[in-house]
Amino acid sequence: MAFVVHLTPKTHKELRRRKKNERDAKILRRLLCIELKDLGEQNRKIARLCGVCIDTITDWLRLYEDGGFEKLCFLAYEGRRISVLDAVKGDLKKGIKEGRYKKLADVREELKRVHGLDLCISRIWQYAKKNSLHLSRRPS
Repeated sequence: MAFVVHLTPKTHKELRRRKKNERDAKILRRLLCIELKDLGEQNRKIARLCGVCIDTITDWLRLYEDGGFEKLCFLAYEGRRISVLDAVKGDLKKGIKEGRYKKLADVREELKRVHGLDLCISRIWQYAKKNSLHLSRRPS
């Protein structure tokens, strides 16, 4: 089923407002998808520009068609596993800011010593990257 999006002046204004105020990159990509589809772009090109597969573009267009911007901009990630590092995220940020960590191994040792968390360095690095915690280097 081919989805066609035609934005009215009112919905186009709403789109611009949402794009201007949105800080979540995932939602911004969804809004960009709607804007490009309104301009007549093909799903394949939109997918390439947004860095997702074509099926994702179809899903986003279906979300918009079913519930407008409200449904499109709601991220429903039920059932996702919560990281054990979420509980110590504040301590990690504070330690990074204070310069307590020179290497990822230092973070690992402190997590093990203070919080009883024995995690591999790559998992710590992935968590830090995902949560914008800027550590010194990537694991080898």
